[in-house]
Order: sequence, then structure tokens, then C-alpha cells
Amino acid sequence: DNTTNRHFAKADKLYTPATQVLLAHHGAYNITRLYLAWAEEDLKKGDYEVAVNHLKEANTRSEAVSEPLRSLIPHRLSDCYRQLAALAETKEKDEKKAATLLETALTVADEPVTRMNLAAIYTRLNNIDGAIHNYELVSKGDPNNLEARHRLIDLLCDKNDFQKAQKALIELTDRERSVENYLLLASLNLKLLNHAGAVRALEDACDLSGKPEILKQLEVTLLDWSRRLMREGKREEAASVKGHAERVAEQLTLLIGKPEEKNEKTAEDETTLAAKPDAYFEKVPPIALSSSRIWLAKGSLTPEGEIRIKN
Repeated sequence: DNTTNRHFAKADKLYTPATQVLLAHHGAYNITRLYLAWAEEDLKKGDYEVAVNHLKEANTRSEAVSEPLRSLIPHRLSDCYRQLAALAETKEKDEKKAATLLETALTVADEPVTRMNLAAIYTRLNNIDGAIHNYELVSKGDPNNLEARHRLIDLLCDKNDFQKAQKALIELTDRERSVENYLLLASLNLKLLNHAGAVRALEDACDLSGKPEILKQLEVTLLDWSRRLMREGKREEAASVKGHAERVAEQLTLLIGKPEEKNEKTAEDETTLAAKPDAYFEKVPPIALSSSRIWLAKGSLTPEGEIRIKN
């Protein structure tokens, strides 16, 4: 390694006066390749700080080389800054230094991974506006980056910026339809007194999941909206919304039944077997009390009648 470094250093000294003699472009091209190769050797040893210095030298001369090498140099330099930021964050426990390094990386190459890392650190440093800014930029640059969108919405909700959170969540549901997203959207709409938006979100949630609790939430929201319309003197609209709530209540009843009906059915089940004639038991499957490990002989009598089973 020391021999390799001496060779690079010697080449660097030779190139400096040589560039005064060679054609400007040709000299810059060779010295750019030299610093890039030198940086690669530094990276193999994990010497990121030295690699940064050599990549910075290469980057200042990157116009002298053609693609794809020209674009590779700033990306490699940006990656080195991210590696240094990770070391500052994990080994040195210095998140402010890590943030500064990531900010420097963005001046070299504006990459989503850098902004995601920076936003996460900003969040821990309580720089919520800075974190939101970075998540917004990532979301705009890559609409399918769902992680950035989720984190953005969480921060906007924590900041009580429900208007922006609602907008961001509507954009998210265009790409990720889930019960959780629609329930959160309904909650945000209610905070903004947008009952119509809340109802639409809850109906979308019901389409994805027929859980009774979501239907109940939809019914409650509709009734609350109806009362609000009544207070505003909008009687016809209130009646229409209340009618919608009643239809939802009917769906809910069909789904889970009325509590009193369940109790009546249970009581009926417990008493009707004793009143059944013997002919009834000849038409139904045999009964076995296997769960309690009790085995009865054929003809045994129980409160429900004579047991017709085979041991």
C-alpha cells in the first residue's frame, strides 16, 4: 500500500510540470484519471477522508473526461461524504457533523439517498422543517418513494399541519390503497371539518375491508355530519345524509345482527332441543361430547334428551 501511494504521489508531482507542456485537455484528462484511480485505492483501504481529497481534485477536472466517467466522479465523491457521515453518526455519535457532511454531499450530487439520510438526522435533531423539506423534494423527484411520503405525512401530522398532510396523503392513496391510509385520511378530514372527505375515505376503507368497526365509524361520521348540517339550517342536505347513515346502519345489522337478537337466539337454542320429538333426532347427525372427553353409551339420558351416538 505504501509503495502504491508513493507511485501515485510521484506521478502527481510529474504531472504538475508536464501539464504546462502537454496540451491542456490531454494533461487534464490524464491527471483526472490519476486522482480517480488514487481515490479508488484509498477506498479499498477505507481511508474516506483521503479519498475525498483526491476525488475533489478529480471533480474539479471532470470536464476533461467523457461520459460515463464524468458523471461517476461526483457520485463517488457524494458516496464518500455519506460514508463519513455514517461514521460520524455511529462511531463518533456526532449527528451535527453527520448532517454537515450530508449537506456537503448534496452540493456535489443531489441524490435521494442523501436527502433521506439527512431528513432522518434532521428529525432526530428536531429540525422538523428541514426534514420536511427534504422528504418533500424526494417525494417530488420520485413519486413512487412511499417511504419518503409516509415519513413526510407523519411529520406534518406531528406539526399539526393537517392541510398539507391531507394533500400529501391523498397523493399517497393514489399509489398505495390501504385501509390504514384511508382511516388516517378520514381522521385528517374530520380535523379540517371536511365531513364529505371523511365519508369518502371511510367508504374507500370499507371497500377494502368489511370490518364492522369501520362501518360503525362511517355511520357515526354521517350522523355527526347530519347534525352539523341541521345546525347550519340545511335541512334537506341533513335529511339526505341521515338517510345514508340509516342505510349504513342496516348494512351493519346484516353483518353482525342486533345484540338482542343474538341473546334471544342463544336462549332459544338452549331450550328447544329438550322439546324436540324422537323423530327429530333420527334426521340430524349424531352428537359427541368430545371436547370434554366424556363418552356416553347409546341411550344415555341428558337434559337435552336421549343421546343417540356410537362409542
